[in-house]
Amino acid sequence: MRWQILIVEDDKPFREALSDAFSFNGHVVHQAEHGARALELLGGGCRPGIILLDMIMPVMDGIRFLDAKAAAPAIAGIPVVMMSATEPDLLPGAACFVRKPFDQAELERLIERYHSPVEAAQ
Repeated sequence: MRWQILIVEDDKPFREALSDAFSFNGHVVHQAEHGARALELLGGGCRPGIILLDMIMPVMDGIRFLDAKAAAPAIAGIPVVMMSATEPDLLPGAACFVRKPFDQAELERLIERYHSPVEAAQ
């Protein structure tokens, strides 16, 4: 299955490493450096099957992003994997949680489990 992933992460080397790993395996990857940029991409028609969301970011953090996403019917149903080294629990609006640092295989299992079907590659 070809995944469409939106990675929302302010740590550029980490975000790019994740993107490269998934792209290498044939998946479509979009990147945003904070929640506000992710909302811009989603508002512009980006429709990933899953969002990988860091929780602590400048401009708009993961908590504010989850709130804004939940309030927008067109994107509210896109599953979110929370990624955090500090957040203790799963927050409302997220499908699952992975603690940083994480094992790539663990993240791939979560994506496979929660990825929503998408109509066409963006």
